[in-house]
Amino acid sequence: MSTRMKTALALATVGIALAAGCSSEESGAAQADPAATTSAAASSSTASSSTSSAPTSTTTSAAPTPAPGSVTLTSPDPRAPKLTVTPPAGWTQSTEKISESPDLIGAFLVNDARANDFTPNTTIVISNITGKAGSKEEALALDKKTLSTQLAGYVETGTKPLTVSGSPGQRITGQWTSPQVGSPLLVTVTSVAVNNDEGLFLVDLVSQSTQTLAPGWEQAVQSFHESLVIS
Repeated sequence: MSTRMKTALALATVGIALAAGCSSEESGAAQADPAATTSAAASSSTASSSTSSAPTSTTTSAAPTPAPGSVTLTSPDPRAPKLTVTPPAGWTQSTEKISESPDLIGAFLVNDARANDFTPNTTIVISNITGKAGSKEEALALDKKTLSTQLAGYVETGTKPLTVSGSPGQRITGQWTSPQVGSPLLVTVTSVAVNNDEGLFLVDLVSQSTQTLAPGWEQAVQSFHESLVIS
């Protein structure tokens, strides 16, 4: 199996799992389907993680204007919020289709950080969960449950509460074993529950890499996740 296919299958699995888990009638009931992934490029990237027994709240403020080099991402669902992210140097936005799931709206590849036949990358997911979670808190709990029930050998290493553009969120770090890659992958997920006039939405940034990290990789992932602006 090619490096490109390994990356696509392994990483789209997480994005699809989150999208399916948040869209199912019962939390965590839907199974991820890597076969739904095309032979395109990829999904998610890494995990800068530190376990904390007493997490402290962190606030990410919305920028009044898009930062230089920022990218705006929109869902095919016109009711969903718009997202703006600023990819670090060397991160390339994939122009190829990642999955049949309309919830996966973008992916960024980091070819210069490839290790162990795997290309680190990040997927962005927006799920409409109106009527499927009774509150923002329930929506965030659903993300955590989906990760623990849908990913083989998943172990959480930390969770930190966040506020992104005025909405509650969390940054989750952990690792899981991808059958496509054959080695543990580090994962960082920023999830944000957003209410607008059209309903309740869950935004996920999912970054993954192998345990062999390129210099500056953890800082790049942190910078990318902290650049998220929701409007």
